[in-house]
Amino acid sequence: GGVFKTGGFRLSPHVILDAVRQTGLGWAVAALIASHGFSFFHNYLAGGEYRRVGLAQLMMQPYARVVVLHLVIIGGAFLVMALNSPVPALVLLIVLKTAIDLGAHLAERRKLGTLPPGQAVLATTSS
Repeated sequence: GGVFKTGGFRLSPHVILDAVRQTGLGWAVAALIASHGFSFFHNYLAGGEYRRVGLAQLMMQPYARVVVLHLVIIGGAFLVMALNSPVPALVLLIVLKTAIDLGAHLAERRKLGTLPPGQAVLATTSS
């Protein structure tokens, strides 16, 4: 239990924690867990989204963002080849992904009834 076998590599919680430690991503992983955990409890449970959203809708939500992410990665690869530098592609990926994620989050809040239409972005942190 708790171990996934993929070819000759065993994926376990211990292996994952070691990889996070070795790459220095502890704070980033902790921030993601905190952010998504807060959103889950605040919006899905306390906000009652679980009553308004079906499983099929939840399963389909990430695909639009995944498609955009892949297009940005492909476009970024062409940018890297054209400019001979990964920095512009990295900046493009960070800016677009952050903007799209924020827009998708706000649209989701409006759609699921936890953010009134036209509500300011800052209002999401005060409620």
